Amino acid sequence: PLSFNNPATGIPIPPSYNSSVLWSRELGLRTDWLDRTLRLDVAFYDIRWTDAQLQQQTGGQVSNDPYIDNVGKVGIRGVEGSFSWLTPLPGLSVKLDAAYVNARTEESYEQGADTIAAGTELPAVPKVQTSTTLAYNTMVGNWLGGAGLSYAQWGEAYGDLKHSYIIFDFGTFGFNLSFARPDLPLTPSFTLGIANLTDERGVTGRLVPQGSTPVGPVAQWNYIRPRTLNLRMTLEFQ
Repeated sequence: PLSFNNPATGIPIPPSYNSSVLWSRELGLRTDWLDRTLRLDVAFYDIRWTDAQLQQQTGGQVSNDPYIDNVGKVGIRGVEGSFSWLTPLPGLSVKLDAAYVNARTEESYEQGADTIAAGTELPAVPKVQTSTTLAYNTMVGNWLGGAGLSYAQWGEAYGDLKHSYIIFDFGTFGFNLSFARPDLPLTPSFTLGIANLTDERGVTGRLVPQGSTPVGPVAQWNYIRPRTLNLRMTLEFQ
């Protein structure tokens, strides 16, 4: 990468970048218990990423253009697990998912006048993510009814390689209610869904337009979608 830094235009954009190569190894295990009413899955993975490509920004006071650059070797190691249980109560099920990932650079990278040290955490990669879902299905007269409550949690992550700001670090609830008649022509179904039930405000990124600096008044923060209600009716034509 070029190292000259003009305060007005920021880091010069490299004329090109190299293709990256990614090798992934994974080892997984799936088990069923209690007459297949309980399932536990776990997977370990190790990803080697050479000439990793990441989006950067020039960071100039007059122009702050995005560009793609190779940041060298990156190592990504993690584990994912899933737990599913059909409880003794007919129609009630529980599902838990969790993931841990450690994604870091494996060699130093020069970004303008700054040097990103080897071992730096990759941006926008939370170390921990979890998801929990409680679902219930039953017959309501001639209708097949269902309801579900979910919670998803994102751990905190850095927004850029310089670790100048933090994103994520929030959790959201979701709810859905559905009714269907598979025995009727066109298989009518109705679904009510509510995303971000408690109307949380989580940061997912930052946009710094041209003519501003990352700390300037025109910097724009990106947030998760506020509480959203969705009502859907479907018919199947064959």
